[in-house]
Amino acid sequence: MYLNWRITDDLSGLTVKEFNEEWNGIYGFMELKIDKDVVGYIPPLNCELEGNENIAFWVQNVIECGIALLNNECYKCQLLSLNLLTIYITPKRTVEILLKHEDGHIEWKQELPYYKIYNEIFEVYKRFENEIIEINNLLLETNTLKRINYLFKEYERLYFACRTQRK
Repeated sequence: MYLNWRITDDLSGLTVKEFNEEWNGIYGFMELKIDKDVVGYIPPLNCELEGNENIAFWVQNVIECGIALLNNECYKCQLLSLNLLTIYITPKRTVEILLKHEDGHIEWKQELPYYKIYNEIFEVYKRFENEIIEINNLLLETNTLKRINYLFKEYERLYFACRTQRK
């Protein structure tokens, strides 16, 4: 499983105040790949299109999913650009991931071992944080990124508490 993205918003000159007052996310292109199945699209680098996926939303949802799994809870997330589809993530012996239409039709179903999900969450957060630092490190102080950072710290706390309990 992996979440990949390309930010197309020009965030380089924004202040924290401007972002908090005038922006509701960080937009670009996004794709979610689970095994051979891919949802979303990232065009070639030479493409001048603006993406309409809120990357911050996706990073936050990936972390919230991890928190739910560590609490042995199910997680559900509506796909933004494909608003008729929902991802359902259910903890069992493995993690079951379903992509379903509103009418209940299952687009695809995949089971993954927990460690792949947990590793992906760490990688997604670190990639996102590093990209924001590279673009405009002031944005780390915005409400949106403070919330994502808070959730990631909670995820880390739960993750390491669960690992300690298993030993």
